[in-house]
Amino acid sequence: MENEAKLDLILKKLTEMESKLVDLEKNSRADMLNLKTSVDSWKPQLEKKVTDLATTVGNLQLQFDQLQLLNKAEPKPDLTAQLGARNAAEIRVEVLGSHPQSPPPANGTNSNLFSTPAPYFHDPAMRTAFTGSAVGTSTGLPPMPCPQFDGDNPQM
Repeated sequence: MENEAKLDLILKKLTEMESKLVDLEKNSRADMLNLKTSVDSWKPQLEKKVTDLATTVGNLQLQFDQLQLLNKAEPKPDLTAQLGARNAAEIRVEVLGSHPQSPPPANGTNSNLFSTPAPYFHDPAMRTAFTGSAVGTSTGLPPMPCPQFDGDNPQM
């Protein structure tokens, strides 16, 4: 008797599940039909916009090609005259002053560390500020203690 009650309960649950499955299939079909009708309603508008976009891009490509042909056909104006560009040597003399270039010494050492004129070296105080520092001296580095390597275990 107990087994029959369990079987009846299982059969009842199976029929409930089957009915729910049928309802779900009906609902999903209805949802799919709604989706299909909505897609079908805006699809022609989208296709028209895509064709309009393709036409516009084609027209822009033609205009671009025509501009390139015109650009190649026209002689290019001298922009340096329009913008007031000058010779680099003129600007260098105006900014740095006229400093004659001296040839490098024959023995390879340059006694004048700052032979290239720069705007900040026009001031004599600035020129002497750099001569005593380690920027231009050739005294080398100070001695630095380093641990010895014994061959097996490096000491740090």
